[in-house]
Amino acid sequence: MPGVIGLAIVMDVIALAFLWGFSAVLRRRRTVPSAGDSGQPAGLALMAVGLTLLSIPLWCLA
Repeated sequence: MPGVIGLAIVMDVIALAFLWGFSAVLRRRRTVPSAGDSGQPAGLALMAVGLTLLSIPLWCLA
């Protein structure tokens, strides 16, 4: 099952990238009052959580 483990690792890395983007957007929002990206932080956080939840069954298969 090395393919399943690789897929789970890739999904977790992408989730970390989304969380990093989420924190970058929040930091930018603090410095720039009206960035015009009202739903972007929530969307990034939801994608990161979704990818992490989807990778859990893959880790269980390995």
